[in-house]
Amino acid sequence: INEIREQFMTTPVDEKRPKKDPKKLKALSHPGYHPINDAPFYYGEDIPFSFIIDGLVEVEECSGKNSKDRVKEIIGNIFRTVSILKPDHLIDLFYFLIIKISPDYEENKETGIGNEMVIKCCAQV
Repeated sequence: INEIREQFMTTPVDEKRPKKDPKKLKALSHPGYHPINDAPFYYGEDIPFSFIIDGLVEVEECSGKNSKDRVKEIIGNIFRTVSILKPDHLIDLFYFLIIKISPDYEENKETGIGNEMVIKCCAQV
């Protein structure tokens, strides 16, 4: 991952970069999705919340044959992108996706994506 990150870190974080055109980016579910080229943000920039939500919307739309594999691919692409472009947010992303936003003694709230699925996706990355 470090080699990939160094390869694409051409502009320092504090310099202005052109904003990426969302219409030209591949969806997280696209077989040719590239975690750097198709991410809506650059290395070191904050992760747009819409990036995560778009992925969750794609997960919600998965149904039928091979839907579990598609969900793994989408969640895996989110983790791959974050691990390369904003690695210090990886743990927060993990907890967000398993909806561990409150202590165990409080009421449990979940997204419907199983903890096992999220852990398997992390392991793939």
